[in-house]
Amino acid sequence: MRKTDKKIDNTIISALTDVCHIAQQSQSGFQWLTHNVNYRSFPDSLTVTCVYDVMPSDDVKKHMCELIQSRLQQQAILLRNPVRQVLFNVERTK
Repeated sequence: MRKTDKKIDNTIISALTDVCHIAQQSQSGFQWLTHNVNYRSFPDSLTVTCVYDVMPSDDVKKHMCELIQSRLQQQAILLRNPVRQVLFNVERTK
C-alpha cells in the first residue's frame, strides 16, 4: 500500500468509525461495518458492508446510505453510486 493509499484508508476508517458509533446508538440490530477498496480505481471501488442481526428495512438502509455518504463526503470522498457501494448483510449471533 502506498503512503497516499494509507492516508486515504485512515480517513475512510475515521469516517466509518463515526458512522458505526451513531448506528450502534440509534439502530436496533446493527452490529458492525467494514469496507473494501481497490485504490487503483478509488473511489468507485469503495464498498461498505453493514452487518445486522436481521435484514434492516428499506428505510433503515436508506438512512444508513445517507449517513455513510454524508460522513465520507465531509472527508472529500464521494460515493458515486451508494446503492451499489453500500451493502447490507445479516450475521446471526449465537
